[in-house]
Amino acid sequence: MRDLTLGDLKMGLGNLLEGQTEALTASAIGRTYGALLAARREEIEALPAPLTEGLPLSGELAHADGVHDALGTAIWHLCTAYMEHPRMPPRVQDAASRCREALIPSLGVLRRSYADEAAAALSRRAAISGMEPDLSIFPVADGKSLLDWALAYIDQGERLHGLLSARADAVAAVDGQARRRAAQLRSETVELLGHFRNALADEMAADPGLPRDLDARIFGFFDQLARRRAK
Repeated sequence: MRDLTLGDLKMGLGNLLEGQTEALTASAIGRTYGALLAARREEIEALPAPLTEGLPLSGELAHADGVHDALGTAIWHLCTAYMEHPRMPPRVQDAASRCREALIPSLGVLRRSYADEAAAALSRRAAISGMEPDLSIFPVADGKSLLDWALAYIDQGERLHGLLSARADAVAAVDGQARRRAAQLRSETVELLGHFRNALADEMAADPGLPRDLDARIFGFFDQLARRRAK
C-alpha cells in the first residue's frame, strides 16, 4: 500500500469506516485502529481539494478537449473532401488546402497536450480574419459555413486555455505548509494501515473465533487501489 495517494486513502477510509463497520468492530484491534483511522480521515478531508482529489478541473478539461478535437477532426475531413474531389475547381481546392493548413495541418495536432492546443488556438485567433474569404465559401448545415466551424474550434481551444489557467491558480493557492502536512499525513496513514494489518493478523491467530475473512473485508478495497497504482 506504500504507493497509495491521499485520494486513494480518502476513498479507502470512506469505504472502510462507512461500509465495513461490522468487520472493523468485530475484533478488539479493529475497534482500536478504527478510531485512529477515523481521526486520520478527518485530517485528510480537511486538506485543500487539490491535494486529495487530483488536479482540479480534470473533468472539465477532458470534456473541452473532446469537443475541441471533434471540431478539428470535422474541419480536417471537410477540407480534405474538397481537396480530393476530382471535379472541384482548382481555386476551391486551393482554398480548402489553405484552410486545412492554417487550422488542422494534420490530425496529429489534435493529440497534443492541452497546453499546446490552447496556445495554438490563441495564435490562430489573430490570423482567422484574413482567412474569412476562404472559409466562407464552404457551406455546412443550418445555413452556416466553415467559418462558423473554425470559430467554434478556436473558441474551444481558448476555453482550454482558460481552464488551464484556473487549474494553475487553484494549485498555486495551496500553501507549502499544507503540502508538507499532506505528505506527512499520507505517510503516517499508510504506516498506520500496515500496523493495523499486522496486529489484526496476530489477533486472528490468537483467537480462532474471529471471522477468517476479516483481513479481506477490511483491507480488500485498499488492495484493489494499490494494484491499480502498481500498473
